[in-house]
Amino acid sequence: MSIKIRNIIFLSCFILVIGVPIIDWQIGISAKLFPSVENRVLTKASSIDITKPEKFVKSFDNYYKDNFGLRNPLYIIYSKIKFHLFNISPLNDKVIVGKDGWLFLGNRFGKVIDETLGIDTLNDQELKRITNNINKNNFWLEQKGIKYYVAIAPNKHSIYKEHLPDYLNIKPNNTKLEQLKKHLKREIDFEIIDLSEKINKYKNVKRLYHKTGTHWNDYGAFLAYQDLIGKLKKDFSSIKIRNITSYKIDTHFNHQEDLSKLMEINIKEESILLSAKFESNCQLAEKSLNVPNNFKRKPKDYEIRYRKSEENKKLKVLIFRDSFCTSMIQFIKESFYETVFIWITPFDRSVIELEKPDIVITEVVERNIDFLMKRNY
Repeated sequence: MSIKIRNIIFLSCFILVIGVPIIDWQIGISAKLFPSVENRVLTKASSIDITKPEKFVKSFDNYYKDNFGLRNPLYIIYSKIKFHLFNISPLNDKVIVGKDGWLFLGNRFGKVIDETLGIDTLNDQELKRITNNINKNNFWLEQKGIKYYVAIAPNKHSIYKEHLPDYLNIKPNNTKLEQLKKHLKREIDFEIIDLSEKINKYKNVKRLYHKTGTHWNDYGAFLAYQDLIGKLKKDFSSIKIRNITSYKIDTHFNHQEDLSKLMEINIKEESILLSAKFESNCQLAEKSLNVPNNFKRKPKDYEIRYRKSEENKKLKVLIFRDSFCTSMIQFIKESFYETVFIWITPFDRSVIELEKPDIVITEVVERNIDFLMKRNY
């Protein structure tokens, strides 16, 4: 092969490598064929402002990182090589590869790894702020005859720490949850509902969390439901708690949970599903609340409402919840006349004033305990 032909081939390859991503960036073919799985809105292009060149350059840099040509298919190839060949996460700050096929959230989410290791803890000021919020919320509700509870869903790291990689399998001296439980009990005699009690008891009987996902499965959610309603029943004896025999246990296979989806990896996993054997008289009710202007998810996620047809022993519960409550909804709704679930709001007096519930619950996952520091009264 002559030097001229080699140069032509080299130049053609160079133009191809440079040109194809630029063309794809403009046309957007790969973005349609391989849509992003990120749970955020990708940066959009901003207008040029010649009076603020530094701001534009920074803005364009962020936009290009999110939208350059072939971004998604190149990431998929990179991810598969790292995971399948080297058993390493392509997003170590978001996903940690554990033992025996288990995946865990990384530090990007609530500094969950540092919390697991006991590196990230609550200081005195933070403990005081959370305690002050809970105390004010509780006092305000007491004046209205409403009972208040705070429930914490355990991190997957806390329940299945033995499946973490060896360099993370260290027992911390004190977790944020342990700190907060002790502090609240001592300062205002308020007891947090720790939803890990039954889960820890049965974790080796059945797998209760998704191996390749963040959350508990239906069986784990059911045990958490029993923990939660069991605590409420001490104050409201009329509440009925469903038994596991009321549900049919099925299994199905899924190829992507939220953590494997983040890495764009398909991993076959068996999952447990519970379905009611009984005919429920609890129906999805019409929404009645206005979605806040700053609500960042789909409006349908803000409010979920169920109501029973029966009229006797009316008991209404309002739950400010996160994603861990999603799989609990099918169980919780059966124990009350009316249930209202509000997404990611620790406490909202205006909603409580409108709804006038008998019970208010703030549910949050362990890694987001800091969320309780938000001033919400």
